[in-house]
Amino acid sequence: MDTTQLLAPALLVEGSEIAAGRYRVIRVLGAGGMGTVYLCAQTNPQREVVIKFPHPNLMHQAGFRERFEAEIQFMISLDHPGVVSVYETGDHHGLPFAVLRYLAGGSLADRLAASGNRQTVDEINKWLTPVSRTLDSIHEDGVLHRDIKPDNILFDRRGHAYLSDFGISKAITEAASSSSDLTATGMFIGSPRYVPPEYIDRKFSPAGDQYSLAAVVYYSLTGSPPHNATTNERLLVVKATITPKLASELVDGLPNDSVAALATGLAIDPDDRFASCAQFTAMFNGAAPELAETQIISSKAVADPSSPARRRRRWPATLAALGLLSAVAAVFFLTDLTGEQPPTFSETSQRAGQNTPNIENTRAPETTSASASKFPHPAEETAPAIEAKTVVPEKDTPPMPGYLLIQSNISVDRVMVDGKVLSVTDSTPIELIAGEHVLRVEKEGYLPFEKSLTTKSKATETLQIALELTPEEAAKRLEAERRALAARAEQERQKAARLKTERQRAARLAKQRSEQAEEKDRLERLQMVAVPAGEFWYGCNQRMDQECDSDELPGETKTLPAFIIDRTEVTVEAFGRCVDAAACSDVGLKIPFFSGKPQVTFAKNCNWDKSNRTDHPINCVNWHQAKAFCEWKGGRLPSAPEWEKAARGTDARKYPWGNRRYGSAKDVANIADESARKEQPAWSWSAVGYDDGYYATAPVGTYPS
Repeated sequence: MDTTQLLAPALLVEGSEIAAGRYRVIRVLGAGGMGTVYLCAQTNPQREVVIKFPHPNLMHQAGFRERFEAEIQFMISLDHPGVVSVYETGDHHGLPFAVLRYLAGGSLADRLAASGNRQTVDEINKWLTPVSRTLDSIHEDGVLHRDIKPDNILFDRRGHAYLSDFGISKAITEAASSSSDLTATGMFIGSPRYVPPEYIDRKFSPAGDQYSLAAVVYYSLTGSPPHNATTNERLLVVKATITPKLASELVDGLPNDSVAALATGLAIDPDDRFASCAQFTAMFNGAAPELAETQIISSKAVADPSSPARRRRRWPATLAALGLLSAVAAVFFLTDLTGEQPPTFSETSQRAGQNTPNIENTRAPETTSASASKFPHPAEETAPAIEAKTVVPEKDTPPMPGYLLIQSNISVDRVMVDGKVLSVTDSTPIELIAGEHVLRVEKEGYLPFEKSLTTKSKATETLQIALELTPEEAAKRLEAERRALAARAEQERQKAARLKTERQRAARLAKQRSEQAEEKDRLERLQMVAVPAGEFWYGCNQRMDQECDSDELPGETKTLPAFIIDRTEVTVEAFGRCVDAAACSDVGLKIPFFSGKPQVTFAKNCNWDKSNRTDHPINCVNWHQAKAFCEWKGGRLPSAPEWEKAARGTDARKYPWGNRRYGSAKDVANIADESARKEQPAWSWSAVGYDDGYYATAPVGTYPS
């Protein structure tokens, strides 16, 4: 195909015709590197639609058209009330296009832009609940969205939420990509700001749609996306490695269940998310308080490195380290610091790190050795130096003493030199006679440390030791840790059981609410009255009525079978739902057509698109519009004889309320009154002295009698 001959979407201006005049362009809704979107008027049926064209450059891809049209045909078959309908696909100058339903309420992106990118929890719940229900429903049918973002959540004129672009963006993006390699094609299915981290590996599941939905809620609630990065590639890597901040860190006063729902819905691992979007929504809106409590604990466990969930993964290494304690010898360091005079403790501390030989002329082992790294260090600091009373030689002329400064990894209970216990009084070194000595250091629960050493005259040695637990104490602590781990595991099991129970309860509640809604809709449909079978007088009865018009003559007796008919008129709001469902047309509802001409002067009496008349009867409709509404509701438009029998009964009464004069029926009917006379002075037959406040129609149900 020579794509240079294709008509680029950007060339279609207002008034341009598409598909041989079936559609007329009203305006461009958006355009970019992937294609162009138009708002168009369809001629048959008469309605406004959205038409999406892929960019002509994409036609260079082999098989693009076939994949695009196949995807659109699948979307046409996807019939769900919460999904924006795809009507058909077509061709315009060699370029395929898709035709979708038009929703006049704008997108979530529009609403966020108007509100400063922030919504309250209550505002979010109004659209989150139906969107979640829609996602779960299509997931059950084996369909994924894969591009949930604010631009793809649309609203009708009454604020009802719908999901858009099911498969459209996938059809364009995936069909245009000839490789699954993101960097090779430069294309990616979904919007990186909202897609889950597993999409980088092209792993798609309902949990991915749930993540995207949670990301949209997070952005709507806080005004910030869950993650930020300088490029899309880095953003996906960040998502796969870092959990986002809790929403409560960005917005004060948020409910705990809403914060917990977002933390769970945005979990890095898909298995850690909710089982359905409905469960995510139930927690977010506070429908399951116990579920929320469980999940906020889980969210903290993910974020807190010291939490039980994190510590549980380290406990085998902890047990191995404790098990080695009984087999590792004590490590010590002896340093010989020479000098003319015995140093003070402060001087000793300053000089203890100098590289000088110890009393055995051996270098101390490095602290990074295999044995040293496995010693427990409960305090993780060096205990204060231990000093004992001076041992005075018994000779009359003692030699110059030496000094010993002991540093231990923990505080000790007792220090003994040559079998004598030395009490610690201050931080000065122990004064010892120059020569050989036996040192013993003790601590309850630890193996005693013993060492033979030689002190030199006028020299100060520093001895660093690391005590080790006794096998009994190590086993005791190991058992205590095992019991603590078992207790935490049991707590996690109980939490998981509670979570499962709450999930089941949430599912039951959702099903119950759905059944209640269906029953309510069924009862609304049953607000009808039965008209019995039999004869009645059809037309004007000249024996009883002297005001017969020519089109009411001649009157006659007719026989009809039994039928049922609506008790009241159709409201503007009810007809609007039919228009939103694209089953009814709103053409001419503002300016009616009589005798083939628009009646502008009567336009003010039309109730359509007037915010204060949504509960008034729909008027200014033609026969075709009335017929379409009845068929949409599952019924049919009554015939003229059925209308008259339902209104006049079987006794040939002049009016539906009986034979009383028109002006005296003010208590049972919305008759023309003083308000009507002011608007239409020529109506001489209006009731005098009576005014119900409505010059034209009144709200449906105003006259229950």
